[in-house]
Amino acid sequence: RIQSGYQDPRIVRLCRIVIQVAAAGFILELIYQIVIIILIVNLQPQTSTGILVTNFIINMGVAASLMYCGIHGVRKRNPPCCCGCGHLQWFRGWNLFNATMHFLYFLMRLLYLARHGGKHDDDTDAA
Repeated sequence: RIQSGYQDPRIVRLCRIVIQVAAAGFILELIYQIVIIILIVNLQPQTSTGILVTNFIINMGVAASLMYCGIHGVRKRNPPCCCGCGHLQWFRGWNLFNATMHFLYFLMRLLYLARHGGKHDDDTDAA
């Protein structure tokens, strides 16, 4: 259990929701990354393992940072960061940005797979 530093029951409830969203976001990111890796390995086996591992590490690092911002913002009563914004403002902003980027990446990947059927442009026969 994480102590929020707040006493008002409404704010404590909101803090609980922020922590649940932070944890769920991390778990969903992990599931999403695993699904993407499985799809790429099965549909594009020629894709470099280094790219997959690097992508996984970067995205999970961002997810862990987001979870930290949410939990730290609740625990310390939303202390300001170096720019003057609170941790919870960063948490909200980065979650919106992250969700947008994941949607665009997933859409781009689906369109690419639909167009190419999992084949690279190099797979065409040279005539």
